[in-house]
Formats: sequence, C-alpha cells, structure tokens
Amino acid sequence: MSRSAAHMALVGGLATVGTAMAQDATFRGLGYSGIGGSLVGSRADAVSPDGFAFVGGDDTDFGTLNAFWDERSFSPDLLRDADGSYAPGRGVAVSEQGLVTVGSWNTLRDGALERRSMVWQAGGRGLELESLPNAVPLSGSFTFVGDVSGDGTLAVGVAFDDRRTRQPVTWDTSTGAIETLALLPGRSGGQANRISTDGRTIVGSQFGGADGVDPIVFWTDGVPQSADATVPDGFDRFEILGISPDASIVTGQLIPVDFDPFSNPIRPAAWSSRDGIEILDTLGGGIRLIDDAVLDASTNGRLKVGTVGAFAGGSPYSAAVWFEDGSIRGLQEWLTNEFGLFEPSEWRGLLEATSISDDGTVLVGYGINPFGVKEGFVVTLPSPNCLMDFDVDGSLTLFDFLAFQNLFDARDPRADVDEDGRFTLFDFLTFQTLFDAGC
Repeated sequence: MSRSAAHMALVGGLATVGTAMAQDATFRGLGYSGIGGSLVGSRADAVSPDGFAFVGGDDTDFGTLNAFWDERSFSPDLLRDADGSYAPGRGVAVSEQGLVTVGSWNTLRDGALERRSMVWQAGGRGLELESLPNAVPLSGSFTFVGDVSGDGTLAVGVAFDDRRTRQPVTWDTSTGAIETLALLPGRSGGQANRISTDGRTIVGSQFGGADGVDPIVFWTDGVPQSADATVPDGFDRFEILGISPDASIVTGQLIPVDFDPFSNPIRPAAWSSRDGIEILDTLGGGIRLIDDAVLDASTNGRLKVGTVGAFAGGSPYSAAVWFEDGSIRGLQEWLTNEFGLFEPSEWRGLLEATSISDDGTVLVGYGINPFGVKEGFVVTLPSPNCLMDFDVDGSLTLFDFLAFQNLFDARDPRADVDEDGRFTLFDFLTFQTLFDAGC
C-alpha cells in the first residue's frame, strides 16, 4: 500500500501496535574463480542500482582480475581486455541490469606498469577509457574511473593532465571519449567521484586558489556549484566515497589534522544539505588497519554501509550499517540477531560492506569465509515496501512507533508520513494504516 493510498484509507484512531514480520533476508558467498595457482579469493566492490549485478575483483597468482557476478552467480565471470586476455584490475561500478561495467585496468607498456581505466558492455571485451592529451601520469596512473550512471551511458572519474594535476572528467562509455568538467573560478583541478543514478548530478571536489578546497562540488547538467560543506574543527578534509541515488546524501570519511590511528583516527561521516558534514558513530575497539568509512547509501540515506575499526569475529575491522537515526551496528551481528541468519556467524569476519542498491534491499562486500579465504558476499534484505520499519530491524514493532514519534517531535521530514508538508494527526493515522498493512 502506498502512502497516498493509506491516507485515503484512514478510518481514524490509533489501534494497538502489534508485530508484522518482514520478508526473509538472505546471505551468500560469491565464490572465486580458482583459475590456477595457490592464491584464491574475491571481493565485491559495487552493486548495480537495481541490485541485479555485482562487480569487484578475483584474486589469482596473476594478480587481481576484474570480476562480474549477477544475482544468479555462484562464481565470478572474469572480464577481458580488448585482446581477449583477462583484465588485471578491479570493477568499481556497474549499471542497471549489469549492462555496463567500469573498472581499473593495469597494463604493461614499454616495460612500465600503467594504471588506466576500462569499460565493458555486457558480454563484450573491454574498451580503454581515454586519457587526457599529453598526460603526465602520477606513479604510473593516468586515469581513475569512479562510477557509472544507471543507464550506463556516462562514466566519471579523474584524469591527470600535462602538469600531473588531477582533473574531473567524464567518459562516453560507448566510445571511451573523455571530456573535462568545468571548474569553479580560481580552481586548478579536482575530481569527479560519483554520479547519480539518473546521470544528471556528478559529485566531487575541487582545489586550488587562495581559499583552498571545495570539499563537495555538484555538477548538475555540467554546471559546477560548491556545496555548503564546512569541514568540522580538527579535521583537514572530507573524502567522498559514496552518494545516495539522487546525490542528496554524500558519504565518506573525515581526515584529522593530527592523525593518529589510536587516539585521533579517521572518522566515518556523511553530508546532507540540512545537516552539513556530520561525524557518524563507530563501533570502536579496533586498531584501525582499515580507516573508518561510509562507502555508500540507499535512497534518502535509509541505510548506509561501510567499515569501521572494531574487533568482530577475530578481525580488527568490521563491515557496518548505519541507520537513519545515526545509530550503527556491525553487519555480522545485525544479520544474525535481527534476521536469524546463521551463515554470517559462520564466517570469520565480514570486513567491508562496500555498496548498496538504490532501494536498500541488496548490499555487497567481502569478508573471510569459514575456510579462511577472502570472499565477496551478497545480502538481500526485506523490501522497503515495509515503509513503517523506522528502526530497520526487519519487523514492525512498538519500537517503530517510538522511532516515528521521536522524528515527529523533532519535526523531521521523515515523519511527514502523509507527505502534505505539515506535521499533524494525519501523519499518525497514516502511520497506523501503513503499519497495519504490514510488509
């Protein structure tokens, strides 16, 4: 039942809040190729907006190779370059239905290792994404592709120019042609990190000039605009790692001025136009071999995923999920205790949750499986049609009503359940109707 339908179906009054169970969640490993040699393993780095396809890397004695899975896969398809050879590197983004994949590509030219970028159309060989004219690479790196639009037509990333300066760029995925994005006045360079699902908004940063850095820049239909994003005191910069589907929420990490992995660590953070850059909770207790980071967000930031330093399952860092109210739980513990899944508890650790689908029902990452091997995983969660699951625990209980009431008291837009722009009794009545409808 939609919110509008619920509003029309109101009969008045709040009934007793009971419990309605959501759909089952699932967890499974994605396997690895094992194509030869003693080194095996895999990791999933991105899920398509619709949750159908996943990309990442497959570890072999030949290095890490670009890998692709879809919702039916139990082992990766290894992507190939233009010559038909396996493509060293890692997939970083994939479009809806898995039709277009983009990733890094490592190649030897004239005896030197070069890092470039590549795009794959479904079932095809790779096409190199162009570099800037007369590019001077940094440590062998010419380009870094970061994301692709939902329809797969436009990729975004970074390319080094003839002064070895990072420039924000886009690529036409059908031809590999490169184009630089416009800079704000006084800026000399920047990077394009992510692109909204509809392809209209690109998110990145710019630098140069007397006043330093624009930590978050939005390009809307190609026009740049700096966001109101003040870096909190004590931190040097905000690094962009992910966005929500419409780019209204930007996720990443805050780098301290005086960084120390124990006493002053890197912190997980997220930006919105309403709250600016906020430091998010962490599980704590880890030695932070991996920096705390929020890597991706679903629609409206309902769920955010990433990794934090925390001893969990014997690992010094742990995949984590953040909820709309800012609270955090370890992914392994959440899946086991809230959804009754026993498979995650058998793994030695879920290390990173790297990406989540637009609707928040599919997330991917990697961990250490029961045999001690690094392996990618995919999790499916109950449908967001369970609209009143405000505490995102997979069921409808009294705690959802309490969470809704807290948001209502704070006049939070999420509590405007009947979407009329006001906070009234009808929001409570709409909540009740949708709650009674179940998941």
